[in-house]
Amino acid sequence: MAERRADLSLPMSLQCNTCDNIMSNGTQFNSRVEQVIGETYLGIKIFRFHIQCTNCTAEIKFKTDPKNVGFIIESARVCWTKSRIMLI
Repeated sequence: MAERRADLSLPMSLQCNTCDNIMSNGTQFNSRVEQVIGETYLGIKIFRFHIQCTNCTAEIKFKTDPKNVGFIIESARVCWTKSRIMLI
């Protein structure tokens, strides 16, 4: 499947591995989206999103995780804030 572009609102706060910049939940991006070939869960396609750090333009990747109804972060760190921990 060909790569395509999509507008994306960050589903969680992320911290860049390169410059430690924190990008907050809801930050808007123009992302590249591709289907992960060879990976499905119960017939559900898995997609990988590519965005750039808002500070240093390093690539950040994450993919959908239909099994756990979330995302798998591949090249950044998730930021756990006090308010986020209190919700869990």
